[in-house]
Amino acid sequence: MHRAYDRSLRWSLAHRPIIFSIFVASFFASYGLFQIMQQDFLPSDDAGLLHGSVQTAVGTSFDQYLAYSRQAADIVEKDPYVSDVQSDESGELNIALKPLAVRKLSADQIAAELRAKLRGIPGTSITIVNQPIIRVGARGSRSNYQYTLKGIDLKELEDAASAWCAGCKPTRPLSA
Repeated sequence: MHRAYDRSLRWSLAHRPIIFSIFVASFFASYGLFQIMQQDFLPSDDAGLLHGSVQTAVGTSFDQYLAYSRQAADIVEKDPYVSDVQSDESGELNIALKPLAVRKLSADQIAAELRAKLRGIPGTSITIVNQPIIRVGARGSRSNYQYTLKGIDLKELEDAASAWCAGCKPTRPLSA
């Protein structure tokens, strides 16, 4: 093993222009791949499942909250690409899509379509996400990623969260 390394090192030092050319080619190939590949942390995948969450204004009665949740589930269930919807009292929606061979749209496209349909329910904020196959962290959330700040000073946490959120706003879309 040591002898093979010694030989390859001697050859590399004797052929520096070739090694430098390989380095330059690798650099430009990496740059080219970076330009064409998705730039999301975990690229979206179509597993045929979407997750939704119904939120309402503070002070909404529980009965009204249930009515909003039922209305959202009814709208989702009527979508032609949805095969089943499970909802609960907490406003969570688990949405099973029809098989990919039967539908014309991807899970991301269906999620966007459902979000547009659900915008019409006044008094609610409803999120529909196509969660990545690989879950990062143990908590469920209304988005693909969730960040948690911890501390004992509430004012300092609020200031740090506001600054962090302002810095996270993209100047251009992350994925094409």
